[in-house]
Amino acid sequence: MAEVRRELETVVIRLYFERRRLKTEALATDASDGAPAVRVEIRIQELDAELDALTGGAFSRWRASRATGQPATP
Repeated sequence: MAEVRRELETVVIRLYFERRRLKTEALATDASDGAPAVRVEIRIQELDAELDALTGGAFSRWRASRATGQPATP
């Protein structure tokens, strides 16, 4: 069971940092790039969904808490 948990943690960490890299890339790219920017945003949304599924909704709650300044609920 511990090995499965570590594997899950590794996947979540990899996805989270891929998402961060894409968010940084999206901020750095010119808004006039069009299609590439849309592809990046779609991938970010896909990563959000994967992270949310893997964390049982904790990722969305964490994101919402950051947006509102309220602590995330477990």
